[in-house]
Amino acid sequence: MFRPVPRVVVGCVRLLVVLAATSHRASAQSCVTTVSSTSCNVTVTASLPMPYAAELSASTASTSIAVTSVSGSIRTVGPQITARANAAYAVSIRAGAATWTFTGTGGDPLKAATDLSYQTSATSSFADPGTFTAISTGGASLFTGVAAAQSSVFLRWQTAWSWAASKPGTYSLPITFTLTVP
Repeated sequence: MFRPVPRVVVGCVRLLVVLAATSHRASAQSCVTTVSSTSCNVTVTASLPMPYAAELSASTASTSIAVTSVSGSIRTVGPQITARANAAYAVSIRAGAATWTFTGTGGDPLKAATDLSYQTSATSSFADPGTFTAISTGGASLFTGVAAAQSSVFLRWQTAWSWAASKPGTYSLPITFTLTVP
């Protein structure tokens, strides 16, 4: 049902619009000059609120770890992680789950995320055997960088396996890299 708006309310709305337009003009700057003056200056301020800006990338979205040995661990080259920000930053690594996801037969062996370890290098060459760190869901510092400087590390994965516990199938584990600006 249509109801006409009372005249008093319409008048109040018009008054508010006029007051808002008037107050906006009062905050602007202006310059008035006399006929004998040759210039008139008005200064305005440009404001740019700059947020934190950051980039984080991985050279590949996944790494296939091929079984090439019958020893207790398998090593393979992982992604290159690259970061840059407009402030000092830190990059961390963590497992996205406590256990690997298993697709296969015979029941899930509940392979622990800590069966995956990583090693970092500034180049794609790695020391052998080198030091590997077990990944965890709690996360760990991977590398840091200074404002505007791009930094990167290469990763190499080492996966533990055993004849008894590593059933045939496909195992996958999400790995999360996080860039933070302290």
